[in-house]
Amino acid sequence: MHVVVFVLVHMFLYFLVSTFYLSFCCQWGHVLSLCLIYSFIFVP
Repeated sequence: MHVVVFVLVHMFLYFLVSTFYLSFCCQWGHVLSLCLIYSFIFVP
């Protein structure tokens, strides 16, 4: 019984970390692409 709870908690934590990591990477990807676009526009 304790093993099942342990595995469920670890799966839940892994899910939270993976979703947070993916959203973080996506946000930084958007920021980097915006920076590249602005540098191409404003720097001839």
